[in-house]
Amino acid sequence: MLKLVIYFNFIGLTLAKLPLRFKNGRFKIAQFTDLHYGEDEFTPWGPIQDKNSDHVMHSVLRSEQPNFVLFTGDTLTGNNIDSNATSYWKYVLSPCLERHTPWLMY
Repeated sequence: MLKLVIYFNFIGLTLAKLPLRFKNGRFKIAQFTDLHYGEDEFTPWGPIQDKNSDHVMHSVLRSEQPNFVLFTGDTLTGNNIDSNATSYWKYVLSPCLERHTPWLMY
């Protein structure tokens, strides 16, 4: 039996330890990469892209119900964010937090 426990303490978001569990002998991972949240936040295009990414992420998590989510690549476009980046991190992670799905940024 494989048992992994991940502890999270990231940008003020703290979750209790979340054990990773198999469902029916399977372990499903969803990976989201290069989401680029916050890109061109002061143009009409940027916020629309963030909402499109939101829609895709929520759809994938709802339909696939992964045991674990991995974020890779450029999750935020830091050089284009003029506002507080912490709010973007909370926004990006909210689908996982709402579902109590363990996640990791790499």
